[in-house]
Amino acid sequence: MRRLVALALLLGSLAGQDLTVAAGDARVGPQVVAAVQAMAEDGLRRLARHFPGAPERPIRVVVHSARDTLPPELREHLHEGTAGFALLGRDEAYVLLAEARSEPPNDLRTVVVHELVHVLLDQAAGPAGPFVPRWVHEGLAQELSGGPYLAVQEEDLVLAVWTRTGPRFSRLVHRFPARDDLRRLAYAQSFSFVAYLVDRFGVDKIVEAVRRSRADRPFHLALLDVTGLSMARLQDDWEQYVVFRSGAIARFLLRNCFSLVIILAVPLLVIAVVQRSRRNRARMQQLAEEAEEDTAPLGADEA
Repeated sequence: MRRLVALALLLGSLAGQDLTVAAGDARVGPQVVAAVQAMAEDGLRRLARHFPGAPERPIRVVVHSARDTLPPELREHLHEGTAGFALLGRDEAYVLLAEARSEPPNDLRTVVVHELVHVLLDQAAGPAGPFVPRWVHEGLAQELSGGPYLAVQEEDLVLAVWTRTGPRFSRLVHRFPARDDLRRLAYAQSFSFVAYLVDRFGVDKIVEAVRRSRADRPFHLALLDVTGLSMARLQDDWEQYVVFRSGAIARFLLRNCFSLVIILAVPLLVIAVVQRSRRNRARMQQLAEEAEEDTAPLGADEA
């Protein structure tokens, strides 16, 4: 741990005031601050190729031990199930130790890098910052931090994409849904679509479209300027990719094979029950008819 503290101090001295990490409450000790400092510095180095010259302004990362240590005015920025948030326009990121998981992609290191992407993208956007959609922010933050947030995968959204029942991107511009299942779907959808755009055009094109965004030229039109393809065309291509080429539907079927077998077996079970009921009724009717024959008076020819 001493080596980790020394490394954090060395990195901090090399970076000057570009990045500072501070404890948000008394339960966050200096060793934790040093560890987060090292994570953040490493994240900045890895993100530098996507954001040349970053950070354009000093970034401050504040580490809190738990949700209840956040000031009330900040608590509203933390969404259920997440372990951090960024205050855009203020170059600040907040991470919560109690909310971070032990394994990627929801571990503390990934959360730190995820929030740094938000800050760096906001800095790169400059005056266009207020016009960058939330789904772009969350999608790129997940893509560049190394994994989907809230442990969601493409197979979690394959049915919504196939049936086109997922949230429209036009509804994810300012905020994500409050309902847990819809919020998870919004994160998965944003990650998948932005990852598809990055794979097809590269991060530079996405950042360029971000910089071109403005009140009278929203992101989807700036993306058209940069890629030559409309949002509708790109979304249709992405949907085709998710359903037919990503392998998500096969993973969905494998993961849910038992449930699907049960679902498919229900109609067969109903048919079997109906047929058994019909056979029982027929047998009961036959037995009733035989009983009537046994108790009927003998005819003259039978005397």
